[in-house]
Parts: sequence; structure tokens; C-alpha cells
Amino acid sequence: MPLAAQKLRLITTGACNLACFYCHNEGQAKEDTFARPGDLRRVSTAVRDRGLLVSEVTISGGEPLLHPELDDIVSLAADVCARVTMVSNGLLADGRRLDRLAAAGLRKLRLGVDSLDTTKPRPSRGRLPTPFVVGEVIETARAAGLEVDLNTVLTRYNRQEVGTLIALAQTMNVSIKFFEHVAVQTFGADGTGGVMAAKPQVPYEDFLQQARLTLGQFAEFTPAGAFGDANLHHVAGDFEVRYCRYLCNFDLCWLTGTRVDPHGYVYNCMSNRGIDRLTSRMTLDEVADLLERGSARQCRSSADRASQR
Repeated sequence: MPLAAQKLRLITTGACNLACFYCHNEGQAKEDTFARPGDLRRVSTAVRDRGLLVSEVTISGGEPLLHPELDDIVSLAADVCARVTMVSNGLLADGRRLDRLAAAGLRKLRLGVDSLDTTKPRPSRGRLPTPFVVGEVIETARAAGLEVDLNTVLTRYNRQEVGTLIALAQTMNVSIKFFEHVAVQTFGADGTGGVMAAKPQVPYEDFLQQARLTLGQFAEFTPAGAFGDANLHHVAGDFEVRYCRYLCNFDLCWLTGTRVDPHGYVYNCMSNRGIDRLTSRMTLDEVADLLERGSARQCRSSADRASQR
């Protein structure tokens, strides 16, 4: 049994330097817990020894740039797969730091930006003390040799900025994904999975109307590969715009990969966090079995829907 979609997600920490109201934090509790490189080294070794196929490793959080040993984690990820991506809000992404991460094996930055307001790029409390200019961060990442994509969560906060965000992405030739809002009801804990539900604050029809003001009135959005109707996209050369729906509603949550979080939980869907856990006593074979077991579990949301039919 391979990893979910042959992808591995290393969740480095539950900590973040922002507090966006919509954050699901990959299903983990919001706390200052940091993944131990030693645990992740056992994961990467088990993946290699068992010959588990990995097409991409994504490093996320919380905010991964808060992790004091992030360079080592990126290096471990690069030992497993040449395609290593980091999801970050970019506030700590200065040139020196990105140069080091690129040297360790990072290849892409997925920059989370919800607004072009330079003092409030995401719906977190307060405002930034210094301006955050998205274009400058993109150029800094490119100077480090990194590819860049943009991630945007559509909420009441930025419902009027769809066109301007697309225009920026188009001008800078970076792809952008818009995610519908997901409300967290319960975070996963020991033995209990998380509970989340899609609650779009910007319906697809509103998104499409604004997107076409920038892309042209005849711009088409079609199903994106294996994601089908869960991801509708418009592609023009290397530039792509996506509208991403809550994958659990389509039984496709596993397409984002197998997650390993700072507490050692392994899960393919945020509703399954809290079941399968890495321990220090496990042999490498047992770690590999754990990865395969966590990768194969059925989404609890889909199971609940099936039981109600």
C-alpha cells in the first residue's frame, strides 16, 4: 500500500505567528509543539527502506519557518523526494533564510496570502508593524531559486479582492489557488478525529464573476485532473487559477497526501487524526506499517455519510 496519492506532508509545528480565524491547522491543536527531526528521520528511513513511492513532500504547520531545525527537516524531506514544497505565510521568509532552505533541498514555496493589504495580508488580529509586499516576497523566493504558488482562503474578509489577487498572480506568472472556507468544530485528539465542515463565505458563482472581470468574460473553469469537480481551474500557459472545494465532501481528502504531525500522528484525512501514532519503540518496519495503515484509512466524513444513507 503506497502513501496517500504518493505524497507525504510533514507538519512541523502547531505554532503560528498569525491567528487567522478560519485556520484548521491541518487538523492538529493550535499549540507550540515542534516536530523532532529524529522522529522524521525514522519516517524518511522507513519510507526509503520499504520502497514507498513519494512524488512530493510538503512541509507545513502552523508556520514552518518558526521551527528552529527547519533546515534539517527540509534536508530529510529531500532525501525522500526531489520535489519538496513548503507552505508558509511568508512573514519570516527573508532572502538569507530562503537561500539556506533552497540549499537544503527546498524547491517550491506555497505562499499563503489572502489580501494585498500590506499591513494585513491575512485575517489575523491586529496589523503588521512593517509592510508585507507579496510581490517582493515572490521575487526574493525566485532569487533563491524557488518556484512560487499562492494560496488564498476565500472569506468575508477578502471577498472583493478576487480580481486583484488574480491580476497580481497573472502579472508575476505564479499560479494561485482559492480555497473555500472550512469551519473547524473539533480538532483531532487522542483517539478522536477532527470535525470540520465546508461553509463557503464566497460562493463559486461570485468567485467566477469576479475572476472573469480579470481573465475575460469567456474564461472557462474545468475539473482539474484527479480532483474533478472538487477543484475547478483555468489554465493559460504556466499560469493557473483554481477554486478548491472541501475535499472530504468529494471523498478525495486523501489526494493531499499522508500527514505526519508534531505529536507523531499519521493520517490521510484531518478527520482521522488521533488514531495512528508513531512511538519511539517502533522498529522501522513498524513505522512503515504505520504509514501504510494511516494512508489507507477511509475518511470518517465519508463513512458517516454512508451510514446515514
